[in-house]
Amino acid sequence: MEQNPGISFVHIYPGVVRTPLLQTSHPVLRFLNPLTYALLYPFSVSPEDCAEYMLYGLLQTEKGKFSRRDASGDDIGRSRYYGTEEERKAVWEHTK
Repeated sequence: MEQNPGISFVHIYPGVVRTPLLQTSHPVLRFLNPLTYALLYPFSVSPEDCAEYMLYGLLQTEKGKFSRRDASGDDIGRSRYYGTEEERKAVWEHTK
């Protein structure tokens, strides 16, 4: 970010999204799909809701900043942020 101060970086964790992934997977997973779907339904969101949350999170990010967002698109700041300055630099070097 020091080299390009106008670029924003956002990491968003979408959580569990109801996608047809298991329907197109291995036959055993397809067989278990109705059970898995029923168990995960209360903890998951539709693809449309997920997209809305992600767009909200992206639009709330300030220009030239790094932002971490949760499944609702809300800024979580550095809560549960694990990383040293050395690790941050290693990730940046890898990214470049």
